[in-house]
Amino acid sequence: MDKKSKIINLDSGAGTRLLPESLEAMLPYLTGEKYFNPSAPYIQALDVQRDYEDAKNCLAHTIGARGDNLVITSSATEANNLAFTAINNLTDAEVLISPFEHPSIREIPVKNKKIIKADLNGIINLQDLKNQITPNTALISVGIVASDLGTIQPLSEIAEIVREERQNRLKNNNPMPILLHSDASQGFEVLEVNVARFGVDLMTLNSGKMHGPKGVGALFVKPASGIKLSPLVFGGGQEKGLKSGTENVAGAIGFANSAEYLARHRKKHFKNITTFKTNLKNNLKEAFGDKISFVGSEKKQLVNFLPVVFKGYDAERLIFTLENHGVLASTGSACAANKGQKSESLQAIGLTDKEINGSLRLSFSFENTPDQIPQVIEAFKQAVVDSNKN
Repeated sequence: MDKKSKIINLDSGAGTRLLPESLEAMLPYLTGEKYFNPSAPYIQALDVQRDYEDAKNCLAHTIGARGDNLVITSSATEANNLAFTAINNLTDAEVLISPFEHPSIREIPVKNKKIIKADLNGIINLQDLKNQITPNTALISVGIVASDLGTIQPLSEIAEIVREERQNRLKNNNPMPILLHSDASQGFEVLEVNVARFGVDLMTLNSGKMHGPKGVGALFVKPASGIKLSPLVFGGGQEKGLKSGTENVAGAIGFANSAEYLARHRKKHFKNITTFKTNLKNNLKEAFGDKISFVGSEKKQLVNFLPVVFKGYDAERLIFTLENHGVLASTGSACAANKGQKSESLQAIGLTDKEINGSLRLSFSFENTPDQIPQVIEAFKQAVVDSNKN
């Protein structure tokens, strides 16, 4: 890589840089005067506990909730797993999930789990969802967006289907609850996230993908819903007994600070990222023509996602050369790529193995700017040239 070239991250879907303001807010709880354990009994610790609760309230406010509606976890993976404990004590409970879910949902050991069909644009089929609901369906889990495609899912319509099913169960004296969970790890930077508007009962948030510290997540639990979760970790009973262990105060502070910052600047970021995506897409078309194709619904795709297929090329080789030229990209979900697995999202929308092998997921944040595009295009050109040599 040219020493003058700067690293350009086109894999923000895997992780984002911590905001400097959030780091500054965290420091007193790491190395400063507020390092105390919030569960301790003395005044200094009680002050830290209040700050922790204030951070939860701030974070919750960004999604239209209250702090006591949140459980702070060590990751979005833990939050997803915790959400699924809502059906632990329900006999013969069935689960419906989209084909685009993260492995932390797909791989939860649930006996009766079914996959909702999707169309070729990466949007779940609502009629298939309705058809698959049975009297034993207890949980539906559909992420706000497909993590490999950036396709926005029709959560409000799903919530309406769930409400209708609840009414039918009341009429038929069926005591089985039916809950709607959504993993909102992706999209917070450019998409307004509101639990009431989405109609969710449970929702996962991911700090590390919204310019907060990594190793922190949160689960929203709808109040007065009768949802009973079971702890995954046992001990001191923190977080209402659902997440034992000393509270990650610094993490919660940074998480809340970043969430509030993104919510406040969302309109500006949306505009700037849209400009970046449009310019990048046009430049890729001009440089590669029919050698590439774009995946997913153009109208229903997040502005910070651009999945692209390089026809006849090996995406892994492309990524290696791109990295050598200072551009970071991925073949899809970081967890799937780490396991060497083909994207189930791309399989679900009907791509062939050859197309999947040549697919890249480009994802951006407000840190990406139009002046980066010439370096990006040059890196892609070199990657293609190098691939042709092999």
